[in-house]
Amino acid sequence: MAYENGYEAVNYIGTCIERYEKDTLIFSKAAQLIPIFISRPDWPHSYGELDKAVEIILGISLSNLIYGFTMRYIYDKSIKWPNNLPESFKEELEAFHLAVSPIVDQYYIGRANPMKLFSIASSYNGEKQIIRFIRMDGSFLDFEMSNYDIGKVLNTLESYYKRQVGPTI
Repeated sequence: MAYENGYEAVNYIGTCIERYEKDTLIFSKAAQLIPIFISRPDWPHSYGELDKAVEIILGISLSNLIYGFTMRYIYDKSIKWPNNLPESFKEELEAFHLAVSPIVDQYYIGRANPMKLFSIASSYNGEKQIIRFIRMDGSFLDFEMSNYDIGKVLNTLESYYKRQVGPTI
């Protein structure tokens, strides 16, 4: 692993550490912005604004924090943390990373392939399932489906898959 800025955490996220020492709620404040931007109709195209808004709070952009530091070094034992750093900083940074990195990844992948399937979610309302198909750009489509409907969809997809890739072993 390359350590472009050395082994000191402050060389990567020093401003974030300084801001945390003044306000221990910065990660919560930054996280509160995310649903606001994701719910906008221009998401994921509003990501640049989210990146800047997070930078105002944390002192580092969301992209630089995730891709420039946490994704590479959050679990790296070689990184030296300031001696007087509250233990809660690393815990909150790790939790923020775990919560936010999938959203950042979704943005970057979604910009390149917005129509691609991101996820399928479901909930149950007593008799029927609500199935949500979510695209990479955050758009979604909900279906109310009975078990019979779900079986039909599965059979159709299985049949399509077998025609595309051939029978499986």
